[in-house]
This record gives sequence, C-alpha cells and structure tokens, in this order.
Amino acid sequence: MKYLTKKYLKRNSLRDWLRVVASSKDTYELRYFRINQDDEDIGDNKKDDEDADNNK
Repeated sequence: MKYLTKKYLKRNSLRDWLRVVASSKDTYELRYFRINQDDEDIGDNKKDDEDADNNK
C-alpha cells in the first residue's frame, strides 16, 4: 500500500509536498513536509540543510 501511494504521489507531482508515514504496523498517514517561507530562512543554507536531513 505504501509503495502504491508513493508511486501515485510521484506521478501526480505531489511527492514534493506530501510523504507517507507508517504510524503503526497497519496504519499509514500522509503528512506535509515542513516548508518555511520566512525571508530570514532563505539566506540561511545551513538551517535548510539540517531541516532536509531531518525530513529523510
């Protein structure tokens, strides 16, 4: 089920915004990626790299 959901999200260009998370053995959830749009965060590449590592 997780594989098919990820494939669907990729095909419809939604994979950049949503992710599939297994909350338990039989339950999957779709969650939004955290995207900061503050002007201060745009120039701070180190913080963006750390956030990207946390979302993997």
